[in-house]
Amino acid sequence: LNQPTRTDPRRQAQELCWDAGEAPSDAAARRLYKQALDLDPDCADALVFESREARTAEQAITLLERAVRTAAERLGGAAFFNKNKGHFWMIQETRPYMRARAALAEVCSLDGRMLDCVSHYEEMLDLCPNDNQGVRYFLIGCYLRMGEMHRAGQLLARYQNDGSSVFLYANVLMLVMSNSHEKAKRVLKKARAANGYVYEFLAGLTKNPPRVSAVYTAGDESEAAFCVECLLDAFMHNPDAIVWMHDQAKGGGKRGPSLVV
Repeated sequence: LNQPTRTDPRRQAQELCWDAGEAPSDAAARRLYKQALDLDPDCADALVFESREARTAEQAITLLERAVRTAAERLGGAAFFNKNKGHFWMIQETRPYMRARAALAEVCSLDGRMLDCVSHYEEMLDLCPNDNQGVRYFLIGCYLRMGEMHRAGQLLARYQNDGSSVFLYANVLMLVMSNSHEKAKRVLKKARAANGYVYEFLAGLTKNPPRVSAVYTAGDESEAAFCVECLLDAFMHNPDAIVWMHDQAKGGGKRGPSLVV
């Protein structure tokens, strides 16, 4: 891996992107990202920012594919990937590539390109099984949205020690889709104890969940917003599950507001 020196425009562009991530305002961040692109038109992090301002999904995907491709080449191509597969993200130089890949997967999902989206997430988990970026939470939502029950089950098993609210509610949905309603009730009880707000949002008892933030706290509304982001489309594609969830509204939860209607 050939690392650019501090006087290299590529290194300077990356440092501007790091500064942009800590900028006090969106306008200040925008200026820094633009400066980075002036220095290095293929800077992956700057292209990710540029993609957010694209007018169409097609334009965003084109920018992000370019970012992913160039970042991969700069890492050293196939030889580097084969040598370091399983340890990505722990190697700092891989992070612009991984951020660009995650952004590309997200845009593919929003544009309905689910097969492409899932492929990106799956390959990212192969590169970094520890999943420092949390892409497994979006992937489980994609699987359930697509009706890929077997692959969803495999993902839950792969991260069987993950007790997150996302996985708990994903498991509930999978069980309901499989008509395993009694088991779904037992898992739902655990899920509601972990975060009752998620249940309210997914069952339609509370409207307008809070905006997703970069940091969230387990059990509160910030985590609920993240769970809804990951799973709402999957529930919307399975309206019977939403009806079932609403029917379980009697009985309350251990945390959060009352769930009684």
